[in-house]
Amino acid sequence: MEGVAELKNRLYAALKHEKSCTCGECSGGLNAVDALVRRIERLEGTLRIELFVHHGHTYEALYSDDGEMQCNACLVDFKRMPIEELTAHVRRVRLARLMEAPK
Repeated sequence: MEGVAELKNRLYAALKHEKSCTCGECSGGLNAVDALVRRIERLEGTLRIELFVHHGHTYEALYSDDGEMQCNACLVDFKRMPIEELTAHVRRVRLARLMEAPK
């Protein structure tokens, strides 16, 4: 599997070629964009699952039937919340749990 850096290099090379190409049939840049988008979607899906399972609330609070990823303790939808908001929320939950931990 290509790394993001390799995909980025392929994308820039393909777009540079398309810019100077006169054949009118080049789609290398679009193929590289599609590959990068698919890779990002897979990585985001994996991150969402990891955050859902390990965000700090007990398994009993987690609802995952029918492909859902919701926490009944913090009332967050891990499947639909924007990833930036989700990571910030998980950070807050983990910090709060650290503050509650016995010293």
